[in-house]
Amino acid sequence: EYGDLDLATAKGQQRLERRLRSAVREVCGASVPVSGTRVQSPQVTRCMALARAGALEQYAALVSDARAGG
Repeated sequence: EYGDLDLATAKGQQRLERRLRSAVREVCGASVPVSGTRVQSPQVTRCMALARAGALEQYAALVSDARAGG
């Protein structure tokens, strides 16, 4: 959700980036501690890379639209 952010500003963009990082971690299970290790599983690492790539595409489009006045 980003309707409360002004994506034409650096501050709004930074807040959206933080939300996206948090969402990626949550969706991929990276926020769930694994007993005995801080190392992420290959599945979590792969999930995060794919989710981050998709989120960055959408982020770029949103920021571009906001800068264009949309």
